[in-house]
Amino acid sequence: MNYKEKIISNISKISRISEKDLNLDTKIYDSRIISSLQMLEVMSEIEKQFNIMINPEELIPANFQDIKSIIGFIEKKIS
Repeated sequence: MNYKEKIISNISKISRISEKDLNLDTKIYDSRIISSLQMLEVMSEIEKQFNIMINPEELIPANFQDIKSIIGFIEKKIS
């Protein structure tokens, strides 16, 4: 499973929205797809799955705006 599939799977599970209704441009931050509490769940899953630590200064909209930006954030953290 690649980054996109893992992120979409996590968001689908947490939000209870079908995976087929999520794509790279699906807005996550500032949307009604997930609540702020669910966003914390998404971040926790990202940390576990990708073995990374999300620092407080990285909790900015640009890193979590949509699925594409989340993937870019993870790729930067891993490299």
